[in-house]
Amino acid sequence: MLHLDFSYSPWLILVCLLVAAALTSWMYFKIHIEIPKIIEWLLRGLRFFSLFLLSLLFLEPLVTLNQVEKTPAILTILQDGTQSMLAHKDSNFVKKEFPLLFKNFVNNWNNPNVNIHSYVFGNKPEKMLSIDSVSYNFSGTQLGEVLKTTFDNYTNQNLGAIVLISDGISTGGINPLYAIENSSVPIYTVLIGDTTEPRDLLIESINFNELTYKNTITPIQVSIRGLGIEQENVEVQLLKDGKLLQKQNVVVSKASNIAKVNFEVQLEKAGLQTFSVVINRIENEISYQNNQQVFFIKVLDTRLKIALLAGAPHPDLGALYKCLRRDDRYALKEFIRKNESEFYEPPTNLNEFDLFIFHNFPSSSNDRPILEQIYAICKSKKTPIIHLIGALTKFNIHPEQKDFMGAFPERISNTFSDAQLNISPAYKNHASYKFEDEKVFINWLETAPPLIRNDSEWKTKANTQVFGTAKIKGIALNYPVFTLQDNGGMKNIMIIGEGIWKWRMHAFLETESFDVFDEWIYNLIQWLHTKSDTRRFRVFPTKGAYLGTERVIIKGQVYDEANNPLKGAEIKLKLTQSDGKVIDYYLQENPSGNYQLELSNLEPGSYSFLAEGSKQGQNLGTDAGEFSVGSSPIEYIQLKADVQLMKQLALRTGGKFILARNFASLANIIAADAKLKPLLEYRITTQAIHRIIYPLIILLILLSIEWILRKRYGLI
Repeated sequence: MLHLDFSYSPWLILVCLLVAAALTSWMYFKIHIEIPKIIEWLLRGLRFFSLFLLSLLFLEPLVTLNQVEKTPAILTILQDGTQSMLAHKDSNFVKKEFPLLFKNFVNNWNNPNVNIHSYVFGNKPEKMLSIDSVSYNFSGTQLGEVLKTTFDNYTNQNLGAIVLISDGISTGGINPLYAIENSSVPIYTVLIGDTTEPRDLLIESINFNELTYKNTITPIQVSIRGLGIEQENVEVQLLKDGKLLQKQNVVVSKASNIAKVNFEVQLEKAGLQTFSVVINRIENEISYQNNQQVFFIKVLDTRLKIALLAGAPHPDLGALYKCLRRDDRYALKEFIRKNESEFYEPPTNLNEFDLFIFHNFPSSSNDRPILEQIYAICKSKKTPIIHLIGALTKFNIHPEQKDFMGAFPERISNTFSDAQLNISPAYKNHASYKFEDEKVFINWLETAPPLIRNDSEWKTKANTQVFGTAKIKGIALNYPVFTLQDNGGMKNIMIIGEGIWKWRMHAFLETESFDVFDEWIYNLIQWLHTKSDTRRFRVFPTKGAYLGTERVIIKGQVYDEANNPLKGAEIKLKLTQSDGKVIDYYLQENPSGNYQLELSNLEPGSYSFLAEGSKQGQNLGTDAGEFSVGSSPIEYIQLKADVQLMKQLALRTGGKFILARNFASLANIIAADAKLKPLLEYRITTQAIHRIIYPLIILLILLSIEWILRKRYGLI
């Protein structure tokens, strides 16, 4: 809607009319050439309107425009694409009939005020190209995470409603009902699947240690579940590399539908070992996918023995204890001072240890004999040390103390400051930087609570790399906090500060697990205990064992002669599967100069690879490695559709629940939803008319036509 206002009195418009009429009459008062009357009056009219429009502009009229912008509502369709969607007796409907119903729904949708966005999901929503592109091969369903991600993606957009097509079986993540607590978007749930108890015999779980040691008895516990079964005699077989190791019989009945079988194996060969559990099939079973499961055990030669020496009890010791006792690769022994003259348990047999961790140690002159013994061990065996510098740490106990530290205080201070860690981007190129999700690690470390840092003037030594500095009161300073040193094969790590127990708790608050903290510690220990890798070409997997639901990530690092990341390299990877088949891949370069390959949906089994690097025809080196992919039967453990969850999602959000066979009626149901309407935004804009180009264009057109006519009839 347009509205016209004037900076001066509107009565002046009459003056403009009179002036335009008077000037027009004067200009065309006497024409010396005879022209048709209609042309004469047309010329007069063109001149009059030109003069009137020109004079009108001097009144500085203002144009007020009332606009209404319409943003269509968004109807988001979330289609479950996991394996469980086909693991029931109505799978033929899912594959053949339902796609036709889906297409008809989308094609017949004729509401211009509503746009349809379609996604397929497993653990997260992905853009759906078409219903025919859905292959139902995702392993793992996180309904809560899918709904939360959808709400986040459409923040500040006109999300009107969600259509959730699923069997309602969520295998992990947050409770879907928690994900909808703060949402006012109605969810229309469409149930696909069998709501009756299926007849099925399945391997519910296998409990085992992923890491074990040579000549050690390793227990393996298998849980067998029976659904819709009165009583069955089940044979459980344990196989290694496809060959039968042991078998047992167990009875599964309706009264106790879970039975457990215990195996014990003793492995004499180090390396990655492939095992599988197989149970027999029974008549009319709903699925045979869950009757076998592959898993892997890494057999190590020996455990890494770690001595933790502490000047006093501290919460940090508990964090380290829980971290290191979690992993069978490490055997931890703690020696903690009770007071200046005695330990709770005195340090003995120190020559047996492969790594020393000092926390607030040394803390007394009485620690000098212990340091003397440890330094002699370190010099003879190149045993590494981790220093956690705290309030009780003393720096003048032994004359060789600074020789085993990557940084040492030039001026000792007894004051302390709260310092957050400011991680260096160069840390990404270090051998200890091996994380599946780098963003999670960096976010955790940079947002971790501050450490209590010693205010001494710290000087770093030769071959010391500073990968973390202090940020005090929000100001980044060049004060070392996290350092690593490799001094001719004698390695040490320093964390100048105490309070890492808060970091471990922060990891749980951020990710709901301690894994990111523990993985960081494991990576540091692995670097300390591994001979220095001076190769300029390295390719490695981020993990040794992956689940079938995980992406396999292989990283590459290439350096020039100055040990700077080399860009523009070509890394070819030959991946050998369990059956001997070889597939070629190429790693992709990322902006930081590193290289990466992501592989999804690999078949369960053990894999080996050979990587070759080159640049402009020049060979950069080769590297090799191995990893395993375990089967993931998670989608076949529960096959009964969760009708109650789907009804609750609809009820709590104001949506509706229907069965998939009634999908054709959904369009009418959604059309009646008052919330599914376009968003109207009203805008009022005011602008001086002389700043708008259209009046000038009109004026130019009027004068141009007049000029052409005058030229045509000889008036010019």
